Amino acid sequence: MDKRRGLRERMTKGSGAANGGSTATGSSEEDVDGQRRRSTKCAVDFSRLDVATLRKYRRVNRLEDISNGTKEQLLPGIIQHFGSQDVDEQDILLAFAFALRKQRLSSMYVADAPPPKRTRGGRPRVPK
Repeated sequence: MDKRRGLRERMTKGSGAANGGSTATGSSEEDVDGQRRRSTKCAVDFSRLDVATLRKYRRVNRLEDISNGTKEQLLPGIIQHFGSQDVDEQDILLAFAFALRKQRLSSMYVADAPPPKRTRGGRPRVPK
């Protein structure tokens, strides 16, 4: 069985959004028919971010530039853009779980020592 599919199946057995629970962001929920409906409430409070961060969000996401715009001028476009993003919660959680696993595995090596070198056969080289 594919490891990703097995992890996905384990994740959906919990009380998450796939089983009628609430979603992590609150931006969308599933109806009884399995159709997604969009909630008007934004779970992220962008007003807590400083102006430089809001400008960077607009630049990274290629939104129209409001030069020398205040926080109040930048917020509506950012909130609208963020709310319009379609996100598959299971894929995001799966990618997050794999990123955590990768980080945990990479931190198992000593910081000063490089990972063991591999030979052409794929086995670690044994020091003589």
